[in-house]
Order: sequence, then structure tokens, then C-alpha cells
Amino acid sequence: MTDANAGASNTPHASPSPPAPALALPLFAVALFSSATLIFTLQPLFARMVTPLLGGSPAVWNTSMVFFQAALLVGYFHAHVLQRLRSPAAQLAVHAVALAAAALVLPLAPSTLLGAPNVQQPALWLLGVLTLSVGAPYMVASATAPLLQAWYARSGRPDAHDPYFLYGASNLGSLLGLLAYPVLVEPLVGLSNQGIGWSWGYGVVACLVLASGALIVRRPVVVPDAQVMLGVEQPRVTSEAPGATWRQRLFWMAAAAVPSSLLIGVTQHILTDIASAPFLWVPPLALYLLTFVVAFRKGAGEAGPTMLSLHAGAVALLVVLPKSPSIVLDVCLRLAALFVAALVCHAALAAARPHPSRLTEFYNYMALGGVIGGAATALLAPVVFDRIAEFPLAIAATLLLRAAQEVEWKMAADTFLIGAAAVLVAVLTGWLPLEAPLLGFLALAVYLNRARPWLAAPVVVVSMLLVDARSVSGELILRERTFFGAYRVIAVQRPDGLAHMLLHGSTIHGVQWRDSARASRPLSYYAQGGAVYDAVRAALPADRPGHAALIGLGSGAMACVLRQQDRATFIEIDPAVVAIARDPRYFTYLEACPRRTEVRLGDGRLEMQRFEPGSLDVVLGDAFSSDAIPVHLLTREAVRRYMRALRPEGALVLHVSNRHLAVANEAVRVAAAEGFAARHWRSPTGRTDSTNAFENPSASAVVITRTEAAMDALGLGAHWAPAPALAGRAWSDDFIPLVRTMREPAIDARPTKAIPDSAPPPSP
Repeated sequence: MTDANAGASNTPHASPSPPAPALALPLFAVALFSSATLIFTLQPLFARMVTPLLGGSPAVWNTSMVFFQAALLVGYFHAHVLQRLRSPAAQLAVHAVALAAAALVLPLAPSTLLGAPNVQQPALWLLGVLTLSVGAPYMVASATAPLLQAWYARSGRPDAHDPYFLYGASNLGSLLGLLAYPVLVEPLVGLSNQGIGWSWGYGVVACLVLASGALIVRRPVVVPDAQVMLGVEQPRVTSEAPGATWRQRLFWMAAAAVPSSLLIGVTQHILTDIASAPFLWVPPLALYLLTFVVAFRKGAGEAGPTMLSLHAGAVALLVVLPKSPSIVLDVCLRLAALFVAALVCHAALAAARPHPSRLTEFYNYMALGGVIGGAATALLAPVVFDRIAEFPLAIAATLLLRAAQEVEWKMAADTFLIGAAAVLVAVLTGWLPLEAPLLGFLALAVYLNRARPWLAAPVVVVSMLLVDARSVSGELILRERTFFGAYRVIAVQRPDGLAHMLLHGSTIHGVQWRDSARASRPLSYYAQGGAVYDAVRAALPADRPGHAALIGLGSGAMACVLRQQDRATFIEIDPAVVAIARDPRYFTYLEACPRRTEVRLGDGRLEMQRFEPGSLDVVLGDAFSSDAIPVHLLTREAVRRYMRALRPEGALVLHVSNRHLAVANEAVRVAAAEGFAARHWRSPTGRTDSTNAFENPSASAVVITRTEAAMDALGLGAHWAPAPALAGRAWSDDFIPLVRTMREPAIDARPTKAIPDSAPPPSP
């Protein structure tokens, strides 16, 4: 009997090791918090470095997020594999080697091994650059969350039986890193110094992680049968925890994939119509991470009735207000929908978390779901869909993942659901237009059917897709979607003829009359009497042929602004835009105005390096992504590059029309900082007798020359105002406070007085 008891005392079950010191919890929490802060600071930091390489496209940020999700998955898998090692000392040693090896790519900088940006395969090129530049350090740092939680489960501390609460510290660190970047880091620290600072931070976090692991290594723990053993004092935890079923694993992936897809979709929508910059990247991702903090807090369960009602209400509002006339309301609505929908999904995910012995497996499947959702939206959807179909699908999928909610008035719910089906059939067959009252009816049907979300989901998808299909009056003759945006060509019948419109997102990027008599008349922002036309024609030399570099092709209308003898070099980053402008089924500007025209594919700023110094008479900066202007094309370094290519008397013309940002202010700040002369003008809308507003809408431009004498020689009219002195630091590659453009009064406020339509047609 004595021998038997002695033998039992030597088994792992009979004599648990003493708990780790009280220092363990704060050390682990600080390590998790710091690591998460580090890796989520890296996301906007490095995206800021690579965004200019691909024309400032919003897709750069979304593709980068998918990459970071994939790197997170690899990091979680690394932590999962380490847990297969029986010895904590071996785990610590392997991880220490991984941390040291990953540091070899530091300090941060975009890799040049893949050469110049590939605009034919931009997503693959970007993923390759991200992998070579930051893949290793991000992967190793991201392994911290599951690895330290698994190590803490071995600590023997009173709360070690459920280490998931440490995930909250990790996500709080993520939030801090994200919010600190646009508020503190970007405005105060140059981009190159940010990379150096991040590299030092990596070293500090590595030391914290290794110190946390050392506490566990010094505490002998036996792991029988390769399973985590937490001690007999915690009866909830045993080495006999059942394995997860494939149904559970699929649910983990789905509950992570849908919010990830929704995050990418909401971010894409915001960036396309405003700008692609860190202070706009951060809010959606911060709200997304906050849902993890709330969902995985101690004592949290599935979403309650209030949250479920808010979720149904947010989805219903998206149905009735698919595109708000107010950009602020539109952005706030989508952010609110993202938050409540992601919280409902993540609460369900947290409620389904397994036994801590399955912790790293759970995080692996959760990360895999995030990658699937993000990649489906950012990489697959632009190839599969010719419109933004993934956002309605993701919104509807959140309904399928939520719990059914008991509601009263079931008869009303049935009535509205049947009515919604009838309305959709009537709209699809053309019997009814999809007007606001019908959208309100559909929204009520969605909200009232909270008890049957699987029936409300199809109403959401069909109604939102119908709104998108009928959002522009006229005949849709082309849809095209690429890495750089979603394009539509619309045939619009007016009283005096047929016109074609090119739209990118919600913004018109080109208009042309289809009859041969007016095919060479530039319309829209490029019409005669407008600011862009006025500035470019003034900059062309009167006594010889001119050479103009035009950043942004659109429909090709600028070819008809130039004279017959002039030479035009268009720079366009998207091959799809080039194909549209050259296809006579859509636009014929390049044929109707046969100049010596060359089209170069690539980012405008990078392509400007190919021009010989002093070889151009005028440079036009006219690159847009929907209504967003790529900010890297308006920095001091960019303007220096443009001016280098201009002759001493040449002029830089910046088209700065924008519905939301005071971009003209930043252009004149840059000119002043570089010692150049500047003039600005927003031309009013010019209306013809038939009041075709698209013929000559209000347009804003800034003209920059080396000297005041060169500016005077252009002969611009008195309506071109000298640039005012503006306080504040000018934009540079290291410093782009985009938020200033949203709160500062614009120097080019929209005028109300129309100009007379008396100017003669442009001469050939």
C-alpha cells in the first residue's frame, strides 16, 4: 500500500507543480499587449510605404490586410506546432531562433527583389513584396497571442484554466497600435524613422516574450500524451478533452470569415470615395478588433436581444439607405453595421471556443476563416464579380450566423416577407421601379423577420444588388472590375443626342457625345471654359508644338484639349482604362483628335522619372480613384519630380476637384514650400440651352510654375487667384495629415455664378 502510494505520488496527476510566481500575469499581459501593438502598427506603417508604388489604389490596403491575415495564420500555426513539443524549454528555444531569424530583414523597407511594380498582376506583385519585406517578423510576432496563452495555461495560476481572457489584452494592444498610428506616429515621425522605430520595438517585444517563456521553463511540467496538463486543482481541465468535430471547425471558420469579408468591403467603400490613407484605414479595423475585445471578455456569452435587434436594424438601414447622399452619414452607417454585425458573429465564435487544450487549434481555424473571408473579398471578388456583390453577400451571411430572435407580431412578419418577395419579383420583371418607399418596405421585412434570419438574408442580397444595378439612369453597356476599381460605361440619352459616360465608383471620369460632329468636343471637367482646359491651353507654347504629360487617361478627352501639332503622353496605371478609352464602342476621343499620342502603363509618379529633364511644356496631374486623389502624387517630392521634367517656362497643372477634401489647399502649400508660384481657380458650371450639366461641370485646378514671371507669361485671366499663405507644414512623403483636408475651409469653395456659354468650339 505504501509502495503504491509512493508510486502514485510520482505521477503527474498526484503531485502538480507549484504555480508560477505572481509576476507571471502582468508579464504575460504586457508581452501580449506590446506584441499586438507592434504588429498592428506595422499594418498601416508598411501599407503607407507600398501604397504609392501602385498608384495609391485603395486595393493596396485591402490586399495588405489579406496578407497580414495570412501571415497571422502562419504565426498561429507556428504556435500550434510548438505545442507539440513536450518540453517547454524546447518550445522556447525554437521560438527564440525564429525571432532572431526574422530580425534579419529589419529595418523595414519595401523589397526591391521583384523589380518595378507590375500593373498587369498588381495583387501578386504586392503580395510578393509584402512577403519578402515583412512576412517573417510579422509571422513570428503574431504567434505571441496563442503561444503565450498556451504557456500561461501551464502556469498553475488560479486563472490558468481559461487563458482566453488574455486575448482581450492582445486585442486592446491591437487597438492602441492602430489608433496611435494616424493620431501620433504618422503626424510626428517621418516614414523612414517609423521603420527604424518599429525595428527597435520588435527587439523589445522579443525580450518580453522570451522572459515570459522563461517563467514556464523554470517550472517543471509534465505533459502526458502530448496534451496540456493543468493540474488536479482545476477539475474543468483534463488531458482527455474531446477533439473538435468538423462541424465545429467549419463554424469557427465561418464565424471568422464573414466579419473579415465585411471589414474589407466596408473599408473599400470608404476609401474609394474619399482617399486611401491611414486615418481612413484605421476606423473599420479598430471597430473590428474592438468586437474581439468585447466578445472574448471574461463572462461574455452570445449576443443578447438588444445586440441582435441592433444588428437587424443596421442591416435594414443598409437596405433602405444603400447610398446616402451625405458622405458622413454613409460612412457612419457602414461602420455601425460593421461593428454590430462583427460583434454578433464574434460573440457566437467566443461562445463556441473549446477547452484550453484545443486553444491553438481554435485560433488556427479562426485565423484560417479570417484569411478566407478577406481573400474572397479583396482578391477573388474583383475577378469573379463585375460589380460590388461581395458586400451584400457578407451582410446577408451575418444574418445566417446569428441566433434566431423571438419577436411578436409574427403575422406582420409573414405579411411583410410575402410582400417583399412580391416586390422583388415585380422589380425584376420591370413592373415596378425600385423607389425609396419600396426599399422601406423591404427593410421592414428584414427587421421584422429577426426570428427567421435565413429568410431575411435573400431579401437583403437581391434588394441591394438591384439598387446597384439601377443606380445610374441610362443603358449600361459595360461593367469592368480590376484591382484598381470598378468601372461602368453608361449610354445616356439627352434631348440633343446620345452620350457615353465613364464612371469609376460613384464619380464620372469622362463623357463624350456619340455623334461625329461633336465627338471631338471635350466634355465634363475638360470642357472649354473650365479650369483644367484653361490652364493646359495657356501652358502650351504659342510658337511651336508642345509636349504634355497627362497623368490619368480616363476616356481620353484631354487629347482633344491639346492642339493638332502637340504631342501627348498619357500615363495610366490600369490597363482596363486604356482598353476602354481605345475601344470605339465606348469612346473615340483618341481617334477623333489624332495627336502624336503615347500611352504608358504605370504609376504617374514613377513614370515621370523616364522623361528627360526640361523636356515637357505642361504636366497635368489628373489621377483619381472614384473621387479620391492618390495623395502620393501631391507631395513635395512628387512636385519636384514633375518640375524637373518641365522646361523653365513650363507649368504644372493639378486637377484637384473633390467633393469631400480641401485638396487645393495642400497643392498651394506644397508650391509655397518649394518656392514656386501658384494660382488657383474653381470654374463654375457652364450650362447650355439644353442644360446638360455634364457638359461643363464645376472644376478646380491649381497651376504651379517656377517663378512669378513664368506664371505671368501664361496669360491666365484675373479669375485665377494668387495662392494664399496657409499655415501648416506642406505634404511630403514622410508627412501627409489627410485629416486636415476634411476640417479646413477650402480655398476653392464652389462658386454659384455660371459663366456664359459663348466661347467658340476648340480649334483643332
